[in-house]
Amino acid sequence: MDIEVKKSLIAAILQTENEEILEAIKSLLKIEDQADFWDQLSGEDQEAINEGIRQLDEGKSVSYEEAKDQLTERLNFKNLEIGFNSPCPLQVTLVKTFFHYPI
Repeated sequence: MDIEVKKSLIAAILQTENEEILEAIKSLLKIEDQADFWDQLSGEDQEAINEGIRQLDEGKSVSYEEAKDQLTERLNFKNLEIGFNSPCPLQVTLVKTFFHYPI
């Protein structure tokens, strides 16, 4: 099949509003619907994200530097050699734990 026929097919697919045709093409090409990642999140995770968005909309946020300072102080990192320049799994876990609680 030459390229012009393929271009015509693509144009026809883009122009059609017929769901049956589109579903048939999808089936023929074995294209599966991609699930929205949001639907795969737990209700608790969705609510936590929505709460974070609400807080940002209300102007309740801190800069990266402020968050880093608060985390360092709260977890008593002052005398430890754990830095923020090269994240490790421990740091990622600590940051996730820290931000589950209000600042």
